[in-house]
Amino acid sequence: MVPSQRRSRIASPRDEARCTERGVYDHATRLEESQHWGEVHGPLFAAQSESKQYVRRYIQDHRTNDALPGTTASNFDGIAEIWFDDISGAKAFFESDGYRQNVIPDEEAFMDRKRCELLYTHEHSVMP
Repeated sequence: MVPSQRRSRIASPRDEARCTERGVYDHATRLEESQHWGEVHGPLFAAQSESKQYVRRYIQDHRTNDALPGTTASNFDGIAEIWFDDISGAKAFFESDGYRQNVIPDEEAFMDRKRCELLYTHEHSVMP
């Protein structure tokens, strides 16, 4: 059984808002972009004061070449999970100067932001 996810409706400070962003690299090879994402973008993202204030967890899921027979491969090259305490923290982070002035320009340098998708979820754990 797979954990179910739904769009979160924040009811209390204990709820979490998880923003999942799926990205498509724009210019260079997948390896070069994956290296930039992990070695440059990740530390830049983590260094922002707003990241320290609002972000509870930041996970980069880099695409592999693995595939299961009979399945359709995604068009996305990676997934970033950004965890917040609530949707207001996510809003404050994405509207912050640090994100807009430092993180967005770096994102524009290595990925196609227009093709990224955001999904806000609330986790429902089925198995520990």
